[in-house]
Amino acid sequence: MAMLSDEARQWKLEEPIIAVNELKVWFPVRSSALSGLRRKPERHVHAVDGLNLEVRKREIFCLAGESGSGKSTTGLAMLRLVSPIEGSVIFKGEEILVLKRNQMKKARRWMQMISQDPYASLNPHMTVFETIAEPLEIHGIAKSRKERRGRVIELLENVELTPPENFMNKFPHELSGGQRQRVVIAAALALNPEFLVADEPVSMLDLSIRAEILNLLLTLRDKFSLTILFITHDLSVAYHIADRIAIMYLGKIMEIGSAEDVINKSLHPYTKALIAAVPGSESKEKLWKKITKAEIPSAVNVPSGCRFHDRCPYSTDKCKAQEPELVGSHDHLAACHYVGQI
Repeated sequence: MAMLSDEARQWKLEEPIIAVNELKVWFPVRSSALSGLRRKPERHVHAVDGLNLEVRKREIFCLAGESGSGKSTTGLAMLRLVSPIEGSVIFKGEEILVLKRNQMKKARRWMQMISQDPYASLNPHMTVFETIAEPLEIHGIAKSRKERRGRVIELLENVELTPPENFMNKFPHELSGGQRQRVVIAAALALNPEFLVADEPVSMLDLSIRAEILNLLLTLRDKFSLTILFITHDLSVAYHIADRIAIMYLGKIMEIGSAEDVINKSLHPYTKALIAAVPGSESKEKLWKKITKAEIPSAVNVPSGCRFHDRCPYSTDKCKAQEPELVGSHDHLAACHYVGQI
């Protein structure tokens, strides 16, 4: 059962804090010198391909799907850490893709990221205190060392690394995986952000630690009124933490709705297949086995029509020729020509 607070269940009443419209992130494929001489057209990886979504204030919105579906690239684009070729990213009513460097520096105070690998994201030569205090110095928030120390202690207490004095002078290699991730979360919270992108934040942790970190994020969301874009390939994790879930495949959203609807009332064959792949799932395992027989298409050569049609057991000629739009009820949509029929 998804662990949502009463406040979080009111997400339908909240205004979007961030929205992306027709977002496209394409990466050029490096070609050989011979291809250049032959003047072959430049090819691109269609990482994100015309994506539209809104994340509402104080909700945990989950992007889920297989590796290569465009989840992480979407999160990076929303923070302007990669550059889209088309589309817009509106944060609190302001288009961030057109902001100048100094304006974007200010905006980053309100938009932070929690990465997948806590060890790789921490400087091995910096102590916990130095890591968390660094953004405070850069943005001139706590000017004296005494102020910075007080703020770091407060942040360590918020992420449940107590007593803080036992962790302040430690280096990353002296911490466990779960402790390192808590330090990363504390550093992300240092500037009092309103929006966090959490990119697979528990995928590298032991199962026993995962639940602790997920529950910590839920607590922090409620305590600080955070909005979180949570990225994962694990639907059981998504169901535990998310208010809403969007299922991505080859740069597109296949299904979107409340966590309850997407997991227990799935509309799209791809969503059904992902659920069937979850260990202990009561869904039809044959569906997943049939789909996994087909190769995942290249994001360079995206299939025509519905981009899932060559792996879908219900595919028809219409699916091959015509790309489906998101249809369904107002708050539960799927990109399938046969919603409600399969």
